[in-house]
Amino acid sequence: MLHLDHSGDLAVTRGLIRQEDREAMAEKVRSAAKESGERAAVDLPAVKTRPVHSEALTNRLQAQRVMALQAELIQRPNLALCLLIEQLLAEVGDAMERAYLVRSYDLSATRATHDLGRVDPNLEGSPAWASQQKEAAQLMGGIPAEREAVLPWLLAQPQDENIKLLAALVSATVYRVRHNGDAHPAHLDRLATLVGLDMGKWWSPTVQTYLGHVSKDRIAAVVAEAVGEAQAKPLLAMKKGDAAAAAERLLEGKGWVPELMRCQPALPALLPNIGCEAGE
Repeated sequence: MLHLDHSGDLAVTRGLIRQEDREAMAEKVRSAAKESGERAAVDLPAVKTRPVHSEALTNRLQAQRVMALQAELIQRPNLALCLLIEQLLAEVGDAMERAYLVRSYDLSATRATHDLGRVDPNLEGSPAWASQQKEAAQLMGGIPAEREAVLPWLLAQPQDENIKLLAALVSATVYRVRHNGDAHPAHLDRLATLVGLDMGKWWSPTVQTYLGHVSKDRIAAVVAEAVGEAQAKPLLAMKKGDAAAAAERLLEGKGWVPELMRCQPALPALLPNIGCEAGE
């Protein structure tokens, strides 16, 4: 098929055939090309498969993961400070070359909890939400209600207390933005590696959080992975609701989490250890 691509250039797509005829046709083309010594021109589209997790469930799992990262980051003031400096360097790193802009300060941030709570209504009942909100409330409890009094109050605080407050503010901005349907947003993977995130500490697969939203085959596969084939096999003979409830009991305390919640390969060994205390 001849057509125009997104840039308006002429393009050709080959191999637009029915799904059931894909492999047979591809083999014929390869054989013919092999005999003639020419390159096989077959552009078979990717096989469409049903995703393990629906988009809604993926978003809920990511919301839980983000909340856990917020809870971890608020305990690492030095990391929060470094992340803020990194952001400022990205925003104004070439400020010397752009001095004519006369821009004294320009940095925006958005609190992520409103959207996270909208994506997953059960998020407010999670351990991560409770931990992050409790620590944030303690750190912000003494801030004056009058806006004019905030800066003098901050200037009077010990630096380590301000760094802890900064950690609370930076942690609240960690977000779940996905790009092109990527189930593993790079910024979340990097931050998860930095804090050594163990989602088993913050989340568990229950009927409400996970098992009630996936297929029975998936439930059995999860139990087989976490507990063993022997315990998973009987689930296939149960009704979906019974299988989910039984799986919840079997998975309790096992620390199993979906792949998209797991830490990706670690960063280079040269990465410094990020401590939990303000002085580290």
